[in-house]
Amino acid sequence: MKVLITGGGGNAARSVIDCLRSHHMCLAIDTNPYHLAASNAHDSEPIVPVSHPDYLDNINQIISKYNIDYIHPQPDVETLYISQHRDKIKTKTFLPNPEVIELTQNKLLAIECFQKNNIATPQSYFLSEGTSKFNKLKEINEKVWVRAIRGAGSKAALPVLTYDQAISWCDYWCTLKGMTKDDFIMSEFLPGTEYAVQTLWHEGELMASQARERSEYFFGSIMPSGQSSTPSIACTIHDSRVYKTAYQAIKAIDNKPHGIYCVDIKENSEGIPCIMEINCGRFFTTSNFFAALDVNMPMMICDMLETGKALPKNKQKIESITDCFWWVRGLDKTPTLLNQNKEPIKSALYSGPIIRHKRIAIDYDGTLVDDLGNIENFNAQPKMGAAEITQLLKQKGFELIIFTCRPEEHRKKLQERLAHFNIHYDELLFNIKPRVDMYVDDKAITFTTWHDLRNLISMLER
Repeated sequence: MKVLITGGGGNAARSVIDCLRSHHMCLAIDTNPYHLAASNAHDSEPIVPVSHPDYLDNINQIISKYNIDYIHPQPDVETLYISQHRDKIKTKTFLPNPEVIELTQNKLLAIECFQKNNIATPQSYFLSEGTSKFNKLKEINEKVWVRAIRGAGSKAALPVLTYDQAISWCDYWCTLKGMTKDDFIMSEFLPGTEYAVQTLWHEGELMASQARERSEYFFGSIMPSGQSSTPSIACTIHDSRVYKTAYQAIKAIDNKPHGIYCVDIKENSEGIPCIMEINCGRFFTTSNFFAALDVNMPMMICDMLETGKALPKNKQKIESITDCFWWVRGLDKTPTLLNQNKEPIKSALYSGPIIRHKRIAIDYDGTLVDDLGNIENFNAQPKMGAAEITQLLKQKGFELIIFTCRPEEHRKKLQERLAHFNIHYDELLFNIKPRVDMYVDDKAITFTTWHDLRNLISMLER
């Protein structure tokens, strides 16, 4: 499949692309050219902001240009927009209904929904409701949690001790960031362990679920709130209380879930898991963590879109990781997967960020195997040295992409032939030219200048 990922230069999108790029062509789009330049997708395109009147036309132009099969929006604002306009988007989506996304993007409305369904959640009020409500929260815990009603990454979040502190914090954001007092809520402070549960549903049926604990946060020690919601260290967990709470909350906001539902949970002072929020339609930043342990939810979506059906029971991954594995991340370093003994282990899926000066694209017919002049013929034998040299390149850390003009329907047969010939590679692409540092092709020439090319053509015409 050809997959379009919005917000393609962001960390969560990079994680999604990690999960897909070995089997599917990934195209990243983003409004930020610097982020886009660092994307790990096969190709990229700039896009106007979702607020721009030409956004829908821009999206559809890119979809048509690349013949996109599926669009995955990652930023919240695009998740809601694409869900609302799915009938006008010229490719497949896999999203909850827009009403559900809109509900979950308002933290206070979502909390009220959970409370009506008797699901444990922090007691919360509008900040504008004043000191009486603030003091009511103080009876539960000395601290009170203040944050923006909308937004991700613990936006405008701060634990405070007094209502004056809360108002000062709110005034700061109103003055410098253009927010208003009605954009803030105050909630019961939850002091316990924090969990994240990522789930995938197909028309009301659970396809996959995996929980993790957030053990340490990026820049947590210097953030005013003490956390950033993005873990630098996370570990898989298997806790029936956490899963049960997540499923109940999802069913409370959507009686027939379809798509991605990511649930934030934190224990209160009594150790009870409480729902903080649900993010619909987009993944957490650690999809590649779960995929490295064989719970590849982005790939599952592509499988369901290709077949038009739910996953069969033997392909579903519901609470399947029972042991504790650790995921350690940091700036400018590849994530490390650790086992229960905190020993590094290698993952066949996670290859880390693309090292662009070690990325080679190799043609199939005529380069890896003999060119028989008929793409419907699968009997071509490998060129001498193809297996040995591809193995050597992989050992030296090169990323190898095999590309071909054959149709996508040949994928399974070519994968079988490459495995039979013991030819090593990272990705197999059809009808697309990948962005790499070197092309190896029997019909290629090295371009220098158009003047030199004209001379070459003159020589060929003699």
